[in-house]
Amino acid sequence: MSWRVNYKSNVPKELKTQLKSGELTPADISALKRWVYLIESNGLSSVQNEAWSDHPLEAEWTGFRSAAFSPAGRVIYATEGNRLTVWVVRITATHNYRK
Repeated sequence: MSWRVNYKSNVPKELKTQLKSGELTPADISALKRWVYLIESNGLSSVQNEAWSDHPLEAEWTGFRSAAFSPAGRVIYATEGNRLTVWVVRITATHNYRK
């Protein structure tokens, strides 16, 4: 069984807007693609480490995790039950965790 990364409906628009505004760079997109590739090829544990600054979130984001794709940029995600699915719910280029 393999892992799959899915995106909530708002994520593609966020990516496009942030890329167009310059908040995200092509290098950021490449890093995000690498993160997805690692999960889908090697499992979620392959990115839940210090190299990706992966950690659980608290307060309004309890149940979610964050991983770094750049010094300030984060991908906020959650897994779905015991299914091997990762749901990316937010991409932020500014290390902003506000909902």
